[in-house]
Amino acid sequence: MDPTHNFISLGFAAALAFVTAAAVVALDCWRQNSAEFSYSTHPVLLDAVGLAFCSACGFIAVSAFLYIESNHSSWIAKLIPISADSPFAGALVVGVSVMVIIRSKIFQLGKDSGDFGLEFLYQLAREGVLARLRRRRANEKGRFVVAAMPKIAGMANFAEELDNRLRDLLRDKRLETYRKERGAIAPPDRGFAAADPLWNIYYKTLLRNAVDFAGIGPIEEWLVTL
Repeated sequence: MDPTHNFISLGFAAALAFVTAAAVVALDCWRQNSAEFSYSTHPVLLDAVGLAFCSACGFIAVSAFLYIESNHSSWIAKLIPISADSPFAGALVVGVSVMVIIRSKIFQLGKDSGDFGLEFLYQLAREGVLARLRRRRANEKGRFVVAAMPKIAGMANFAEELDNRLRDLLRDKRLETYRKERGAIAPPDRGFAAADPLWNIYYKTLLRNAVDFAGIGPIEEWLVTL
């Protein structure tokens, strides 16, 4: 094969390994975030630190791929065996297997999985990224609730209207969980008054809880129609 053509093919294959690995890591962050929250307002790849984190993992995959291509009998080639005939297929396999590389015992300094090494650094960096997403999410929710209060403060039937909206948006276990948490939020034991601080706190609590389950977008769209 022409060396120039081979170099270009290898470059595109390395780019494929990079993109695939970054996507796998972003998916891992999304799964971890989804396990904590019903929705996430900010994708990890749109966060500067999150993008840097995913890119770093992408470069790990690229390095592994190029090393395998240069030596198909190397230890990493045995860890992730790929075909020598198709660099693109090999790049895809390496990209998808980036977590296997990161968790490999070869990169651990110690006998236990919790010892210092590449996996430890990965988990530490991922937690930092997720912490940023949590803060951003909390800030966005707080700003939304504050902005919505002038409109909902005077609605005597806001709680019922909100429950109806969430019933349309949620299904199965999420709806069941929402109803359980919603039932724990009791209204003030006095008549409704738009200027009553207790009723305002009650409405804010309801709105925050609803946003936790449905996200800001669907609730915001609904409030526009009221």
